[in-house]
Amino acid sequence: MLNLPIPQLVLAEIAGTKGKYLVIDGKQRLLALQKFSGQTQPPLRLRGLTVRTDLNGRTWKSISEGEARHDDATAFENCPIRTTIVRGYKSERALYVIFHRLNSGSVALSPQELRHVLHPGPFIDFAFDFSQESQVFIELLG
Repeated sequence: MLNLPIPQLVLAEIAGTKGKYLVIDGKQRLLALQKFSGQTQPPLRLRGLTVRTDLNGRTWKSISEGEARHDDATAFENCPIRTTIVRGYKSERALYVIFHRLNSGSVALSPQELRHVLHPGPFIDFAFDFSQESQVFIELLG
């Protein structure tokens, strides 16, 4: 809505599965977009905005379906997100190298985060969801 560029996503096409991808870089951006667009409950509310303080507390629904659907909704819907797709990689090692190059020099990421990307599934999703919502885990681990 500010017409600022969004960093690219880097996806790897799952070998032998056309149209299915691993997210190598950009998972947090995709999850934020998913939450903001109302595909999860509760929807993400904008907060802490310093440039467009008028949008603080708003959800996508309140912006897109409000009485005065305005340029913000159009800007959001038409904002390009560049995406690089890695195809034909010979081994997971290539994906580790790409991941490392994209993420070195920034916040340290654990090998477990990459394993989650490379081997997604219902159990990993459950473990992440459970650990994020479990008050016992939050209190124990901070």
